[in-house]
Amino acid sequence: VAPADRPGVCHHCPAGWISDRVDAPACRPCPRGTQVAAPSRAMSCTPCVPGWYSRLTAQKECLPCIMGTFSNVAGGTGCTACPEGTSTQDEGSLACEAAVRASTPTGAPAPLIGATVVTTISFGAQFDIGLLDDHTLAMLAGVEGGGLSDEYVIEQLIRIDTARGFNIPVSAVTVYNIVRREIMVFVPTPDDGASVAGASAAVPGSGAATARPGRMERRVLISANVTALLESHFPPSADEEDISAAIEVQQLSADQGVQLLSEDPNKFFGRTTMTLSAS
Repeated sequence: VAPADRPGVCHHCPAGWISDRVDAPACRPCPRGTQVAAPSRAMSCTPCVPGWYSRLTAQKECLPCIMGTFSNVAGGTGCTACPEGTSTQDEGSLACEAAVRASTPTGAPAPLIGATVVTTISFGAQFDIGLLDDHTLAMLAGVEGGGLSDEYVIEQLIRIDTARGFNIPVSAVTVYNIVRREIMVFVPTPDDGASVAGASAAVPGSGAATARPGRMERRVLISANVTALLESHFPPSADEEDISAAIEVQQLSADQGVQLLSEDPNKFFGRTTMTLSAS
């Protein structure tokens, strides 16, 4: 695009935006259900593939449907909750399946496994989901029409982020002991010199005369425990060198995930944080 205040100087449109004509003075946002991944000279937006969606305009990437939901159309703006008695095993699904118990078919040989090495990582997580105003957490996570509990949505978002953080399948992540509770938080009024009516709280050590104006706000917290299993399976033919190399890679994935979780939990829980920030 060539801004009106700088004729002859063109710039790439930012991610999520396009310019569909020559010498355009400004970019326009991609509509819902589409994406443009990076600043570029793109003249059209790319529709989300089935199983993925973009709920808002000007998106740089589509997001996969969470477990328990699906989308079987291109350019989806949201996902549909699976009917009762069905679900999906992974994110980004095109259809729901009836729950079945895994078993080895009659007459089929069982897989040969010589050894299995497992690294177990357990931790706790807590999220402030606010009041959600006129939305539900399911809608913010792309589920059209809502219909899923906040606890279920948080569980699936945590599983997705944890699986990515440790580079393991979603099925290797378990979320349990999910607890929802409400708390009252004092929110001070910005000191702009104006008189504001509402609650007040005394500043520690200053006495009641210097009480700071503000209000009490209800917040909703959801906490959960998480267990991630990093597994390596080895056939009977695997030698000690193969096993040692695999264990080293597994430990590296564990260390990197734990480090990111401790240093930048918002980045570790990227999908969860992004969903909650939209409330």
